[in-house]
Amino acid sequence: MRKTVLFGFLGALIFSGCATRAPVTYPAYKTAPTVAVSATTLSTATETPAGDYLVDNSQVFVRGSNYSEGGAAMLGLIGAIAGIAADRANNASAVAEVKSQLSIKFVKDLNEALSRTTSLAPFKGQLQLLAPDTAADLLLLPYAVLETEREKRARLTFQITSRFTSAENVRQKKTYAYASPGVDTPVSWTANDNAQIRQFSDVAFDRLTATFVNDLAGKYRERVGVENRLFTTWQINPDGPVLKGFLLEDAAGYQVVVPLFQEQPVSGFILLVDRLFVKGGERQTALSR
Repeated sequence: MRKTVLFGFLGALIFSGCATRAPVTYPAYKTAPTVAVSATTLSTATETPAGDYLVDNSQVFVRGSNYSEGGAAMLGLIGAIAGIAADRANNASAVAEVKSQLSIKFVKDLNEALSRTTSLAPFKGQLQLLAPDTAADLLLLPYAVLETEREKRARLTFQITSRFTSAENVRQKKTYAYASPGVDTPVSWTANDNAQIRQFSDVAFDRLTATFVNDLAGKYRERVGVENRLFTTWQINPDGPVLKGFLLEDAAGYQVVVPLFQEQPVSGFILLVDRLFVKGGERQTALSR
Protein backbone atom coordinates (compact mmCIF):
# COMPACT_ATOMS: atom_id res chain seq x y z
CA MET A 1 0.00 0.00 0.00
CA ARG A 2 1.36 3.42 -0.86
CA LYS A 3 2.40 5.53 2.07
CA THR A 4 1.49 9.17 2.36
CA VAL A 5 4.27 11.62 1.65
CA LEU A 6 3.50 13.40 4.90
CA PHE A 7 5.21 10.59 6.79
CA GLY A 8 8.27 11.52 4.78
CA PHE A 9 7.95 15.18 5.78
CA LEU A 10 7.51 14.57 9.49
CA GLY A 11 9.83 11.60 9.74
CA ALA A 12 12.66 13.40 8.00
CA LEU A 13 12.41 16.33 10.38
CA ILE A 14 11.76 14.50 13.63
CA PHE A 15 14.33 11.76 13.25
CA SER A 16 17.05 14.00 11.82
CA GLY A 17 16.60 16.52 14.61
CA CYS A 18 15.48 19.33 12.29
CA ALA A 19 12.17 19.78 14.07
CA THR A 20 11.77 20.77 17.69
CA ARG A 21 9.09 21.49 20.27
CA ALA A 22 10.75 24.81 21.16
CA PRO A 23 9.37 27.86 19.30
CA VAL A 24 11.36 28.95 16.25
CA THR A 25 10.64 32.56 15.38
CA TYR A 26 12.41 35.21 13.35
CA PRO A 27 13.61 38.46 14.96
CA ALA A 28 11.30 41.43 14.52
CA TYR A 29 13.33 43.08 11.76
CA LYS A 30 12.74 46.84 11.62
CA THR A 31 14.19 47.08 8.12
CA ALA A 32 14.27 44.49 5.39
CA PRO A 33 16.92 41.86 6.24
CA THR A 34 19.54 40.64 3.82
CA VAL A 35 18.89 37.26 2.18
CA ALA A 36 21.23 34.99 0.22
CA VAL A 37 20.51 31.67 -1.47
CA SER A 38 23.01 28.86 -0.99
CA ALA A 39 24.40 26.62 -3.72
CA THR A 40 25.16 24.02 -1.03
CA THR A 41 22.56 21.87 0.72
CA LEU A 42 21.78 20.02 3.94
CA SER A 43 24.33 17.78 5.61
CA THR A 44 23.61 14.09 4.95
CA ALA A 45 25.43 13.31 8.20
CA THR A 46 23.40 15.47 10.59
CA GLU A 47 20.40 17.05 8.85
CA THR A 48 18.75 14.30 6.79
CA PRO A 49 17.41 10.84 7.68
CA ALA A 50 19.81 7.91 7.56
CA GLY A 51 19.78 6.41 4.09
CA ASP A 52 18.99 9.55 2.10
CA TYR A 53 21.10 9.75 -1.06
CA LEU A 54 22.30 13.13 -2.34
CA VAL A 55 22.72 13.09 -6.12
CA ASP A 56 26.20 14.29 -7.12
CA ASN A 57 26.51 18.00 -7.90
CA SER A 58 22.86 18.65 -7.07
CA GLN A 59 20.33 19.80 -4.51
CA VAL A 60 18.23 16.66 -4.98
CA PHE A 61 17.88 13.95 -2.34
CA VAL A 62 16.51 10.47 -3.07
CA ARG A 63 14.55 8.75 -0.33
CA GLY A 64 13.01 5.28 -0.39
CA SER A 65 9.59 4.42 1.03
CA ASN A 66 9.65 0.62 0.68
CA TYR A 67 9.74 -0.31 4.33
CA SER A 68 8.35 -3.19 6.32
CA GLU A 69 4.56 -3.30 6.57
CA GLY A 70 4.83 -5.52 9.63
CA GLY A 71 7.28 -3.22 11.38
CA ALA A 72 5.13 -0.20 10.71
CA ALA A 73 2.05 -1.98 12.03
CA MET A 74 3.87 -3.14 15.15
CA LEU A 75 5.30 0.28 15.96
CA GLY A 76 2.28 2.28 14.83
CA LEU A 77 2.82 5.88 13.71
CA ILE A 78 6.45 5.95 14.84
CA GLY A 79 7.20 2.86 12.78
CA ALA A 80 5.53 4.33 9.72
CA ILE A 81 7.51 7.55 10.01
CA ALA A 82 10.81 5.86 10.78
CA GLY A 83 10.34 3.53 7.82
CA ILE A 84 11.33 6.25 5.33
CA ALA A 85 15.00 5.77 6.26
CA ALA A 86 16.03 3.35 3.51
CA ASP A 87 19.53 2.15 2.75
CA ARG A 88 21.54 4.80 0.85
CA ALA A 89 22.87 2.32 -1.65
CA ASN A 90 19.34 1.19 -2.57
CA ASN A 91 18.28 4.79 -3.07
CA ALA A 92 21.28 5.46 -5.29
CA SER A 93 20.51 2.34 -7.30
CA ALA A 94 16.87 3.38 -7.77
CA VAL A 95 17.93 6.43 -9.82
CA ALA A 96 21.20 5.15 -11.31
CA GLU A 97 19.91 5.30 -14.91
CA VAL A 98 18.63 8.88 -14.59
CA LYS A 99 21.30 10.29 -12.30
CA SER A 100 22.43 12.91 -14.82
CA GLN A 101 18.85 14.21 -15.14
CA LEU A 102 18.75 14.72 -11.36
CA SER A 103 21.96 16.75 -11.20
CA ILE A 104 20.01 19.95 -10.60
CA LYS A 105 20.51 22.97 -8.39
CA PHE A 106 17.71 25.41 -7.55
CA VAL A 107 19.67 28.58 -6.79
CA LYS A 108 18.38 30.41 -9.86
CA ASP A 109 14.80 29.16 -9.30
CA LEU A 110 14.72 30.45 -5.73
CA ASN A 111 16.46 33.74 -6.57
CA GLU A 112 13.89 34.42 -9.29
CA ALA A 113 11.03 33.55 -6.95
CA LEU A 114 12.42 35.91 -4.30
CA SER A 115 12.76 38.67 -6.91
CA ARG A 116 9.06 38.30 -7.70
CA THR A 117 8.10 38.68 -4.04
CA THR A 118 6.65 42.07 -3.16
CA SER A 119 7.58 44.01 -0.03
CA LEU A 120 5.63 43.26 3.13
CA ALA A 121 5.16 45.29 6.32
CA PRO A 122 6.90 45.92 8.65
CA PHE A 123 9.87 46.03 6.28
CA LYS A 124 10.93 49.28 4.66
CA GLY A 125 11.44 48.25 1.06
CA GLN A 126 11.92 44.85 -0.48
CA LEU A 127 14.13 42.11 0.84
CA GLN A 128 17.79 42.79 0.18
CA LEU A 129 18.73 39.86 -2.05
CA LEU A 130 22.47 39.27 -2.14
CA ALA A 131 24.67 37.11 -4.35
CA PRO A 132 24.57 33.33 -3.65
CA ASP A 133 26.41 32.22 -0.50
CA THR A 134 27.16 35.79 0.57
CA ALA A 135 27.12 36.48 4.31
CA ALA A 136 23.55 37.60 5.06
CA ASP A 137 20.95 37.80 7.84
CA LEU A 138 19.23 34.76 6.34
CA LEU A 139 20.74 31.97 4.27
CA LEU A 140 18.22 29.93 2.26
CA LEU A 141 18.96 26.36 1.16
CA PRO A 142 16.63 25.13 -1.63
CA TYR A 143 16.36 21.43 -2.38
CA ALA A 144 14.05 18.70 -3.61
CA VAL A 145 13.34 15.24 -2.22
CA LEU A 146 12.53 12.47 -4.68
CA GLU A 147 10.66 9.77 -2.79
CA THR A 148 10.63 6.48 -4.68
CA GLU A 149 7.70 4.10 -4.42
CA ARG A 150 6.92 0.45 -5.13
CA GLU A 151 5.06 1.26 -8.34
CA LYS A 152 8.32 2.50 -9.94
CA ARG A 153 7.05 6.02 -9.59
CA ALA A 154 8.29 8.91 -7.51
CA ARG A 155 7.00 12.02 -5.77
CA LEU A 156 8.88 15.32 -5.70
CA THR A 157 8.80 17.51 -2.64
CA PHE A 158 10.36 20.97 -2.81
CA GLN A 159 11.73 22.51 0.36
CA ILE A 160 13.56 25.56 1.70
CA THR A 161 15.57 25.59 4.92
CA SER A 162 16.21 29.05 6.35
CA ARG A 163 19.24 29.55 8.59
CA PHE A 164 19.38 32.68 10.76
CA THR A 165 20.34 34.12 14.14
CA SER A 166 17.50 34.63 16.61
CA ALA A 167 16.88 37.74 18.69
CA GLU A 168 18.65 35.85 21.53
CA ASN A 169 21.74 35.48 19.30
CA VAL A 170 21.17 31.73 18.83
CA ARG A 171 21.68 30.04 15.46
CA GLN A 172 18.36 28.56 14.32
CA LYS A 173 16.73 27.11 11.23
CA LYS A 174 13.24 26.71 9.85
CA THR A 175 12.02 24.48 7.03
CA TYR A 176 9.20 25.03 4.52
CA ALA A 177 7.95 22.10 2.40
CA TYR A 178 5.55 21.78 -0.53
CA ALA A 179 4.35 18.78 -2.54
CA SER A 180 1.86 19.01 -5.41
CA PRO A 181 -0.53 16.20 -6.37
CA GLY A 182 0.66 16.62 -9.95
CA VAL A 183 4.36 15.84 -9.47
CA ASP A 184 4.32 12.03 -9.60
CA THR A 185 6.76 11.15 -12.38
CA PRO A 186 8.12 7.91 -13.83
CA VAL A 187 11.57 7.05 -12.54
CA SER A 188 12.65 5.98 -16.05
CA TRP A 189 12.90 9.53 -17.42
CA THR A 190 14.24 10.61 -20.78
CA ALA A 191 17.10 13.06 -21.10
CA ASN A 192 14.76 16.06 -21.37
CA ASP A 193 12.52 15.29 -18.45
CA ASN A 194 14.34 17.46 -15.95
CA ALA A 195 12.48 20.27 -17.72
CA GLN A 196 9.40 18.79 -16.02
CA ILE A 197 11.11 19.18 -12.67
CA ARG A 198 11.86 22.81 -13.51
CA GLN A 199 8.22 23.37 -14.35
CA PHE A 200 7.15 22.00 -10.98
CA SER A 201 9.86 23.95 -9.18
CA ASP A 202 8.57 27.29 -10.54
CA VAL A 203 5.19 26.81 -8.86
CA ALA A 204 6.70 25.28 -5.72
CA PHE A 205 9.26 28.00 -5.06
CA ASP A 206 6.78 30.80 -5.77
CA ARG A 207 4.50 29.38 -3.08
CA LEU A 208 7.34 28.56 -0.69
CA THR A 209 8.84 32.03 -1.10
CA ALA A 210 5.51 33.74 -0.42
CA THR A 211 5.12 31.67 2.74
CA PHE A 212 8.69 32.38 3.87
CA VAL A 213 8.31 36.14 3.40
CA ASN A 214 4.95 36.20 5.18
CA ASP A 215 6.47 34.27 8.08
CA LEU A 216 9.53 36.52 8.13
CA ALA A 217 7.31 39.62 8.27
CA GLY A 218 5.43 38.23 11.27
CA LYS A 219 2.14 37.52 9.51
CA TYR A 220 1.70 34.15 11.26
CA ARG A 221 2.72 35.11 14.79
CA GLU A 222 -0.79 35.64 16.11
CA ARG A 223 -1.85 32.28 14.63
CA VAL A 224 0.83 30.40 16.58
CA GLY A 225 -0.66 31.23 19.99
CA VAL A 226 -2.91 28.69 21.72
CA GLU A 227 -5.92 31.01 21.72
CA ASN A 228 -8.44 30.67 18.88
CA ARG A 229 -6.47 28.27 16.70
CA LEU A 230 -8.11 27.14 13.50
CA PHE A 231 -7.30 23.51 12.80
CA THR A 232 -7.34 21.78 9.44
CA THR A 233 -7.07 18.18 8.28
CA TRP A 234 -5.72 16.63 5.10
CA GLN A 235 -5.26 13.25 3.47
CA ILE A 236 -2.82 12.75 0.61
CA ASN A 237 -3.42 9.03 0.09
CA PRO A 238 -7.07 7.83 0.08
CA ASP A 239 -5.88 4.72 1.93
CA GLY A 240 -3.69 6.66 4.36
CA PRO A 241 -4.43 8.47 7.60
CA VAL A 242 -6.13 11.84 7.93
CA LEU A 243 -3.52 14.19 9.41
CA LYS A 244 -4.08 17.33 11.43
CA GLY A 245 -2.40 20.68 11.93
CA PHE A 246 -3.26 24.25 12.72
CA LEU A 247 -3.89 26.69 9.91
CA LEU A 248 -1.61 29.68 9.33
CA GLU A 249 -3.03 30.82 5.99
CA ASP A 250 -5.77 29.78 3.58
CA ALA A 251 -4.10 30.73 0.29
CA ALA A 252 -5.29 30.32 -3.29
CA GLY A 253 -4.84 26.66 -4.17
CA TYR A 254 -3.20 25.54 -0.95
CA GLN A 255 -3.16 25.89 2.84
CA VAL A 256 -0.19 26.84 5.02
CA VAL A 257 -0.16 24.70 8.15
CA VAL A 258 1.91 23.61 11.14
CA PRO A 259 1.52 19.81 11.40
CA LEU A 260 0.82 18.10 14.71
CA PHE A 261 2.94 15.20 15.96
CA GLN A 262 1.65 13.40 19.05
CA GLU A 263 -0.90 16.22 19.40
CA GLN A 264 1.85 18.85 19.60
CA PRO A 265 2.82 21.33 16.86
CA VAL A 266 6.07 20.56 15.04
CA SER A 267 7.98 23.79 15.59
CA GLY A 268 10.50 24.92 13.00
CA PHE A 269 8.48 23.36 10.18
CA ILE A 270 5.76 24.80 7.94
CA LEU A 271 3.94 22.66 5.42
CA LEU A 272 2.07 23.78 2.31
CA VAL A 273 -0.85 21.43 1.63
CA ASP A 274 -2.43 21.44 -1.82
CA ARG A 275 -6.15 22.16 -1.56
CA LEU A 276 -6.96 18.88 -3.29
CA PHE A 277 -5.85 17.09 -0.12
CA VAL A 278 -7.70 19.29 2.40
CA LYS A 279 -10.51 17.53 4.27
CA GLY A 280 -11.87 20.28 6.51
CA GLY A 281 -11.23 22.30 9.64
CA GLU A 282 -12.42 23.27 13.08
CA ARG A 283 -11.79 26.17 15.44
CA GLN A 284 -10.36 25.57 18.89
CA THR A 285 -10.77 28.30 21.48
CA ALA A 286 -9.56 28.61 25.04
CA LEU A 287 -12.92 27.22 26.27
CA SER A 288 -12.82 24.14 23.99
CA ARG A 289 -9.28 22.99 24.83
